[in-house]
Amino acid sequence: MKPRVTIWTSIVSGRGICRRPGDLGWIVGGIGVLWASTLFVDAEAVGGLEVTVFGLANDLPGSLYRPIWLLMQGGTFITIPLVAVAALLARRVRLACEVVVAGVGVWILAKLVKDIAPRARPGGLLDGVELRGIGSGGRGFPSGHAAVAGALAFVLFAFLPRGWRWVPVGLGIVVCVARVYVGAHLPLDVVGGAGLGVAAGALATLVGGVPTREAGDRQPMRSPSGEPDGGS
Repeated sequence: MKPRVTIWTSIVSGRGICRRPGDLGWIVGGIGVLWASTLFVDAEAVGGLEVTVFGLANDLPGSLYRPIWLLMQGGTFITIPLVAVAALLARRVRLACEVVVAGVGVWILAKLVKDIAPRARPGGLLDGVELRGIGSGGRGFPSGHAAVAGALAFVLFAFLPRGWRWVPVGLGIVVCVARVYVGAHLPLDVVGGAGLGVAAGALATLVGGVPTREAGDRQPMRSPSGEPDGGS
């Protein structure tokens, strides 16, 4: 008879779970992107290239606002508990835990970085910015929306079936573009936020682990008896 699997044992059990050394590289890389972004961020001026890239998104037609606004909510704080609840309903307790840890953690970190590297929003630095449902006040670097979307995308990528993995990644990219489109952030704001998010997501999966069968789309690891190990 198979032992009964409870919520607690699904959290602490290591069966079918692996820690990916490559996640350490993603942590370093994500932090590196955030740090590199700070080198080009000026609290009082915006570089010509960044202004050009900003204009490409901010000048898109206003008719796109409603669908873009809807997709942009994928980077809000409320998305974190919604995704966690969905994971619990699917009996993916480990995924729910990592989503909460990565999402809430990066949301807090983004606010701390805003105090370390203060930078105004586009409306406070540039003329002629098209503001859509957003004011010109507040601090823009890094983007909290981009950070949350990046963290959730990284964690979900490790747990979702292959056919669905790129959905959260695509949504994360849309969130980044959307924040520039509505005039809430400059390009380096979302790049830095995404880097922070990837680092947070990688740290969560490195510590919490990911299902072995999802780790590399290869043959599942087998036990000495020849039976494949189960997932989480």
